Amino acid sequence: MTALAVDRSLDLHFKPRDDGKISVYSTGFSGRETFHMDDVPGPVPGHWGAYLRGAVSVLRQEHHLEVGIEGVVDASMPTGGLSSSAAVCTAYLTALADVNGITLEPMELVRAAHRIEREYIGIQNGILDYSANVLSRKDSLLVLDCDTEEYELIPRPDTMEPFTFLLVYSGVTKSLVSTGYNNRVNECQAAAWYVQEAAGAELAPLKETCLRDVDPELYRRYEHQIPGRFRRRAEHFFSESNRVRRGVDAWRSGDVELFGRLMNESGQSSVENYECGSPELVSLFEILKTTPGVYGSRFSGAGFRGFCIALADPSRVEEIEARVRDEYPKRHPELSDALELYTCDTDNGLELVG
Repeated sequence: MTALAVDRSLDLHFKPRDDGKISVYSTGFSGRETFHMDDVPGPVPGHWGAYLRGAVSVLRQEHHLEVGIEGVVDASMPTGGLSSSAAVCTAYLTALADVNGITLEPMELVRAAHRIEREYIGIQNGILDYSANVLSRKDSLLVLDCDTEEYELIPRPDTMEPFTFLLVYSGVTKSLVSTGYNNRVNECQAAAWYVQEAAGAELAPLKETCLRDVDPELYRRYEHQIPGRFRRRAEHFFSESNRVRRGVDAWRSGDVELFGRLMNESGQSSVENYECGSPELVSLFEILKTTPGVYGSRFSGAGFRGFCIALADPSRVEEIEARVRDEYPKRHPELSDALELYTCDTDNGLELVG
């Protein structure tokens, strides 16, 4: 899998508390989250404080915590669909580790952040978003094997044409738990089961079954036996895996146009095969991919809410923004005031300052 960090941030300003209490205020959500580390409240679905509670719960399973934090969370963009939950998970863990004198190696931090959402919040996701937050470096493409945790940072070639990222906020924000995200994971697992059953292979428990464990040639041999939505999910997985490999090659060679075309193909497969786009995000994708100056576009994140991201020619950003501001409100007038656009460059991932 591949990822990049951009120069828009989620910031946690914090200081230690010797009384063992946690007290954090969010500028983007109402209220203050306050509790003692010895008495962590249970998760509340959809509540922003669940990530803070999860961070304390996960970290104290392997480390002794005595010092709490007083903090403020501030984001430079709306949350949802741009790894904001992964960013806040890594931020909370880093702050708690810092005030308690705990050293977390990069992949240890990634795994702990992943456990917050998977075990505490209940999202059946992988480690890509956390890895992007922790490992990314400016002007480099992160290439990650989510199974082995091996990764590579590929510098942007000097020969690559100039580009910028345009992030377009749809105005739709919701918790991933309330979307079809987990269903898609289960459908991919079932698709793997169908292939293995058709091939006469021994079936592992569904929760231990992954499409990445299915040989692509075996899938092609039996794809006609996979019913409906399960075949579409498998098609997205295998075609996306191929696009990732081609995208890495395009980046290495500095071919920004090919990289962009692969983004478009990824976005189209997300709509047709993974069926994860909300109507608003599909509209943004359709507008962006047909706008001159856009090399490529796709959903950012899981595709159920939040942002579309476009790889764009910097000299044509004003034209692109003008078309989006003109076309999107025609399709979704109720969200015309919520539409927001941001231009971004690549940047480093997590940084502890001060």
